[in-house]
Amino acid sequence: MMTPDLSKAVTDLSKLGNDLLRKELFVEAEKTFLSALQLDGHNAYVLVGLGNVYCALRQYLKAVEFFQRMLDIEPRNHFALKGMGDAYRGLQQPEQTVVYWIRYLEQKPGDVRVMVRLADCLSKVGNSADAEEYCAKALRMQGNDKHVLIGAGRLYYRTGRDDDASACLEKALEQDAGNVTVLIMLGDIYQRLKHYEKAVGYYEKVLQRDHGNCVALFGLGSCERGLRNMEQAVFWWSKVIDADPGNQRAHSRGGDALLQLGDTEQAEQWYRNSLKHGFDPYALRGLAKLYRIRGSYKESEACCREILREVPDHALALEELDNIAEARANSGAR
Repeated sequence: MMTPDLSKAVTDLSKLGNDLLRKELFVEAEKTFLSALQLDGHNAYVLVGLGNVYCALRQYLKAVEFFQRMLDIEPRNHFALKGMGDAYRGLQQPEQTVVYWIRYLEQKPGDVRVMVRLADCLSKVGNSADAEEYCAKALRMQGNDKHVLIGAGRLYYRTGRDDDASACLEKALEQDAGNVTVLIMLGDIYQRLKHYEKAVGYYEKVLQRDHGNCVALFGLGSCERGLRNMEQAVFWWSKVIDADPGNQRAHSRGGDALLQLGDTEQAEQWYRNSLKHGFDPYALRGLAKLYRIRGSYKESEACCREILREVPDHALALEELDNIAEARANSGAR
């Protein structure tokens, strides 16, 4: 039997725990909730509080444990249902996330932020129709909410609806001009649309806030390549490699740009630097092209065969073998 004094102690501890959680003092919050748990192992605020703490600490399996203990007592507890969705999302299990967030929204149908997160998970499990329905509903209900706009923009970005994505994300920027995630998505969208100058503007805004952001640096290189400014493309991809030496895409893209500039020696070095970090079909294809240009057809073919051992139907390798055969025939070489 819980005495009034004991009940007050649990209530006070749970209030303190939630206050510490709001202040992001997660370790202190955990200790406080665990103290309350020793006094009352069935208290809803304590069980949910611990679940939320472990989600914040990214200890998602522990979070699931405490949310489940709450749901065993009260299967419709919406705090625990929402928390379970959060935990399974952290565990990258979208199928499970969907189950709990749908149950949560049955009780809290107006939570638009969960709607757009649910839409994201539904798209990941291949249910694009329901994903877009939840997304559209959230926009109808609160189309000016920054989190809704970003969530909808992310979904449309992933599904290739570039016009809808950019409309949402640009509207979100009106409320949060420095949001790096949004700026990167907009840069990627405009790069995909070949609006390179506009994409460059967004990537540059990212670098104003995060000087070493490799995604923005890589995007700038891709835009300069699209604008046929190969020397500038190499410059930006060099910056990526300075920050992330194992970035094979930057090595092979830089090699391609240098090859187009006619600098075969530097191109070869970039390709080989990529291959130091493992198999890279694009670096091997670049080397094959380079050797073909030099007339070294056996070396060129060897690079293509190496690709095809790993990826038997690799289109670029097969195309390059045809190019080698044609070049060899034209040169009269055997």
